[in-house]
Amino acid sequence: MPSWKTLGAGCFTVLALVVASGGCVTSFVFFAQAIEEETRPNNALIVFALTIIVGSLLIVAARAISKDPEE
Repeated sequence: MPSWKTLGAGCFTVLALVVASGGCVTSFVFFAQAIEEETRPNNALIVFALTIIVGSLLIVAARAISKDPEE
């Protein structure tokens, strides 16, 4: 059976992938709406930036959890 650290790191990794995919799809939808309305895609840029930031933080958290204390 895997250790708790491995399960926690796996959960954070899966959560990062879900956040990244959901944020990219949402950003694409906001971008398409901005094109239809002929406005600036500010919402799409904000969502995309937040997606990158939150996804990166989740990956860093997964790496921090799975790291051995001897390293």
